[in-house]
Amino acid sequence: MMHLPLVLIGAGGHASVIVDACEKIGFLPEGYLAPNPSTHPIVARLQYLGNDNRLDDEDFRRGHDFIIGLGEMAMRARIADNLCRLNLAVRNVIH
Repeated sequence: MMHLPLVLIGAGGHASVIVDACEKIGFLPEGYLAPNPSTHPIVARLQYLGNDNRLDDEDFRRGHDFIIGLGEMAMRARIADNLCRLNLAVRNVIH
């Protein structure tokens, strides 16, 4: 199975745990989506790719796999539902 470049959704504490886990397996996300650039030092090392509106760009969606780095369950579920509705690949990192 071919994997596309990975984009992290989120920029806070949970996202930093995801970045750390990805670093440990040698597969760093290409960048992240969040309302604003992250001030969290671990996430801020990644490229800020814009906010959730980037998911409206079909070329962007087709060129990436996604991982949700949000700790708040309701928001995580809303984003997951949206990604599934768009038939996008959502990847997992066990940490």
